[in-house]
Amino acid sequence: MPDSLLYFGIIIVITLIKDNAMVQKLLVWVVIITLVISCKKEDTTEPVVAETGCNVISEIIDGKPYRNYEYTTDSLLFRIVQYERRGANQPQKRFSFDYGTEGKVKALRETNLMSPFVNYQYEMHYSNEGLVDTIRQFRIFNSGPKSEQIYVLVYDAKQRLTLYKWGENYWRYEYDDTKNVVKWFSKIVSITNTEQLMAEYGNYDGKRNFYFFSQPAMYVNLIGGGGMSDENPGSFKLYEGAQLLQTGVVTYKYNGKNLPTEASISAFPASGNAYTQVYKFTYNCL
Repeated sequence: MPDSLLYFGIIIVITLIKDNAMVQKLLVWVVIITLVISCKKEDTTEPVVAETGCNVISEIIDGKPYRNYEYTTDSLLFRIVQYERRGANQPQKRFSFDYGTEGKVKALRETNLMSPFVNYQYEMHYSNEGLVDTIRQFRIFNSGPKSEQIYVLVYDAKQRLTLYKWGENYWRYEYDDTKNVVKWFSKIVSITNTEQLMAEYGNYDGKRNFYFFSQPAMYVNLIGGGGMSDENPGSFKLYEGAQLLQTGVVTYKYNGKNLPTEASISAFPASGNAYTQVYKFTYNCL
């Protein structure tokens, strides 16, 4: 399997989702991304600024840079630089954040640094409980922003994201008792009018997710529909239609804050040709 399929950007999937003929394959591979960078559930009682803990600083895949994270002196994440994986480590895109008076992210900008230079802005709207319930996507032109899509997020009584929908399309999530995603379903009307199982996750490690202390990093993945889990999965199954596409296991190394510093992903496609890729994470601990 080409390396690019493993770390193909979640954001690209969203921007292509309506009409592109490659959507079916992209939907399959994006679940691997979400497996590796799934995020902690939105916590309405804690501020965005991390007073103690660790902020993720970089992600490296198989020894090559993938993402670098930059923070203000108050530990607010203000920029992520993502690198092209198929080239000579060239910056591919930049994500930046605007904050409201309460310290919550009010807008996320995606700037593409390579051709075709298509840029987007996402406006975050919150419920009375402090959860993101609507995301408005705009494409940025020289003449100004143009509305592209509205995403609606639905939560259950435990404030877990259960449905992420746009128009007649959606992604749906099921959880275990410890607030971790165990099943991911999709319905994309351009592909099928019935709901399809995309992935199953299991063997969660009971330790903190990569972005535990960097909530705004969650939104880069959230706008791609990624399910949110408190912990890190140790196994997964990926499906295409009703067919099992591949299985996999993930092993981790941790720092003193119980945050993963390394995730080794071994995947076993039904067609054979098993492969392993290694994600490494560095942190700045306060």
